Amino acid sequence: MKKPDPVLDLLRTVPGLANLPDRALADLVPLVDEVTVQPGEVLAREGTSGRQAFVVVDGTGQVFVDGEVIATVGPGEFIGEMAMLDNHPRCATVRADSLMRLLIIGPSAFASFVEHPGVLKAMALQLNERLRRAEATSSH
Repeated sequence: MKKPDPVLDLLRTVPGLANLPDRALADLVPLVDEVTVQPGEVLAREGTSGRQAFVVVDGTGQVFVDGEVIATVGPGEFIGEMAMLDNHPRCATVRADSLMRLLIIGPSAFASFVEHPGVLKAMALQLNERLRRAEATSSH
Protein backbone atom coordinates (compact mmCIF):
# COMPACT_ATOMS: atom_id res chain seq x y z
CA MET A 1 0.00 0.00 0.00
CA LYS A 2 1.36 3.39 -1.00
CA LYS A 3 1.99 5.81 1.82
CA PRO A 4 0.14 9.14 1.54
CA ASP A 5 2.21 12.14 0.48
CA PRO A 6 1.61 15.14 2.77
CA VAL A 7 2.58 17.64 0.04
CA LEU A 8 0.11 16.01 -2.37
CA ASP A 9 -2.57 16.39 0.31
CA LEU A 10 -1.63 20.07 0.71
CA LEU A 11 -1.89 20.68 -3.06
CA ARG A 12 -5.41 19.23 -2.95
CA THR A 13 -6.41 22.13 -0.68
CA VAL A 14 -5.66 24.77 -3.34
CA PRO A 15 -8.81 25.99 -5.13
CA GLY A 16 -8.34 25.34 -8.81
CA LEU A 17 -5.91 22.49 -8.16
CA ALA A 18 -8.18 20.40 -5.94
CA ASN A 19 -10.00 18.92 -8.94
CA LEU A 20 -6.84 17.83 -10.75
CA PRO A 21 -6.21 14.09 -10.92
CA ASP A 22 -3.75 12.69 -8.38
CA ARG A 23 -1.26 11.98 -11.19
CA ALA A 24 -1.19 15.67 -12.19
CA LEU A 25 -0.82 16.76 -8.56
CA ALA A 26 1.93 14.17 -8.01
CA ASP A 27 3.88 15.82 -10.86
CA LEU A 28 3.83 19.09 -8.87
CA VAL A 29 5.15 17.59 -5.61
CA PRO A 30 8.87 17.70 -6.53
CA LEU A 31 8.48 21.36 -7.58
CA VAL A 32 7.50 22.67 -4.14
CA ASP A 33 8.94 22.66 -0.62
CA GLU A 34 6.99 23.09 2.59
CA VAL A 35 8.09 25.89 4.94
CA THR A 36 6.79 27.45 8.13
CA VAL A 37 7.11 31.19 8.78
CA GLN A 38 6.65 33.09 12.01
CA PRO A 39 4.20 35.96 12.55
CA GLY A 40 5.72 39.23 11.33
CA GLU A 41 7.95 37.58 8.73
CA VAL A 42 7.87 39.28 5.31
CA LEU A 43 7.20 36.90 2.41
CA ALA A 44 7.31 39.44 -0.40
CA ARG A 45 8.48 43.05 -0.38
CA GLU A 46 6.95 45.70 -2.64
CA GLY A 47 9.35 46.97 -5.30
CA THR A 48 11.77 44.01 -5.12
CA SER A 49 12.24 41.33 -7.73
CA GLY A 50 10.33 38.10 -7.25
CA ARG A 51 12.51 35.07 -6.62
CA GLN A 52 9.82 32.70 -5.38
CA ALA A 53 6.10 32.21 -5.12
CA PHE A 54 4.08 30.63 -2.33
CA VAL A 55 0.85 28.76 -1.77
CA VAL A 56 -0.68 29.32 1.67
CA VAL A 57 -1.47 26.06 3.45
CA ASP A 58 -2.32 27.37 6.93
CA GLY A 59 -2.39 30.79 8.52
CA THR A 60 -2.96 34.27 7.18
CA GLY A 61 -0.93 37.18 5.91
CA GLN A 62 -1.61 40.84 5.34
CA VAL A 63 -1.06 42.47 1.97
CA PHE A 64 0.27 46.04 1.98
CA VAL A 65 0.62 48.57 -0.85
CA ASP A 66 2.42 51.79 0.03
CA GLY A 67 2.24 50.78 3.71
CA GLU A 68 -1.56 50.43 3.71
CA VAL A 69 -3.28 47.07 4.31
CA ILE A 70 -5.33 46.24 1.22
CA ALA A 71 -6.13 42.54 1.71
CA THR A 72 -5.58 39.36 3.68
CA VAL A 73 -4.37 36.10 2.17
CA GLY A 74 -5.15 32.68 3.57
CA PRO A 75 -5.22 28.97 2.84
CA GLY A 76 -5.23 28.01 -0.83
CA GLU A 77 -4.06 31.42 -2.06
CA PHE A 78 -0.98 32.18 -4.13
CA ILE A 79 1.52 34.84 -3.05
CA GLY A 80 4.18 36.35 -5.27
CA GLU A 81 3.11 34.70 -8.50
CA MET A 82 2.56 37.97 -10.37
CA ALA A 83 6.23 39.03 -10.17
CA MET A 84 7.28 35.53 -11.17
CA LEU A 85 4.94 35.54 -14.17
CA ASP A 86 5.85 38.95 -15.59
CA ASN A 87 9.39 39.49 -14.22
CA HIS A 88 8.42 42.91 -12.85
CA PRO A 89 9.05 44.09 -9.27
CA ARG A 90 6.58 42.95 -6.64
CA CYS A 91 3.55 45.23 -6.43
CA ALA A 92 2.81 44.56 -2.75
CA THR A 93 4.36 43.50 0.54
CA VAL A 94 2.98 40.40 2.23
CA ARG A 95 3.67 39.84 5.92
CA ALA A 96 2.67 36.82 7.98
CA ASP A 97 -0.16 37.68 10.36
CA SER A 98 0.06 34.35 12.15
CA LEU A 99 2.19 31.25 12.03
CA MET A 100 1.95 30.21 8.36
CA ARG A 101 2.63 26.95 6.58
CA LEU A 102 3.47 27.53 2.94
CA LEU A 103 4.44 25.65 -0.16
CA ILE A 104 7.33 27.51 -1.75
CA ILE A 105 8.01 27.44 -5.48
CA GLY A 106 11.54 28.54 -6.35
CA PRO A 107 12.68 30.24 -9.55
CA SER A 108 13.94 27.08 -11.26
CA ALA A 109 10.72 25.17 -10.52
CA PHE A 110 8.25 27.96 -11.25
CA ALA A 111 8.18 27.59 -15.06
CA SER A 112 7.56 23.85 -14.76
CA PHE A 113 4.94 24.43 -12.05
CA VAL A 114 2.83 26.81 -14.17
CA GLU A 115 3.09 24.59 -17.24
CA HIS A 116 1.08 21.87 -15.51
CA PRO A 117 -2.58 21.68 -16.51
CA GLY A 118 -4.83 23.64 -14.21
CA VAL A 119 -2.12 25.69 -12.47
CA LEU A 120 -2.32 28.78 -14.68
CA LYS A 121 -6.11 28.61 -14.57
CA ALA A 122 -6.02 28.47 -10.76
CA MET A 123 -3.70 31.49 -10.68
CA ALA A 124 -5.84 33.37 -13.21
CA LEU A 125 -8.99 32.75 -11.17
CA GLN A 126 -7.31 34.12 -8.03
CA LEU A 127 -5.95 37.16 -9.88
CA ASN A 128 -9.42 37.78 -11.29
CA GLU A 129 -10.92 37.62 -7.78
CA ARG A 130 -8.28 40.07 -6.49
CA LEU A 131 -9.07 42.51 -9.29
CA ARG A 132 -12.81 42.29 -8.61
CA ARG A 133 -12.25 42.95 -4.88
CA ALA A 134 -9.93 45.88 -5.62
CA GLU A 135 -12.42 47.33 -8.10
CA ALA A 136 -15.30 46.98 -5.63
CA THR A 137 -13.22 48.60 -2.88
CA SER A 138 -12.11 51.52 -5.06
CA SER A 139 -15.64 52.24 -6.28
CA HIS A 140 -16.95 52.68 -2.73
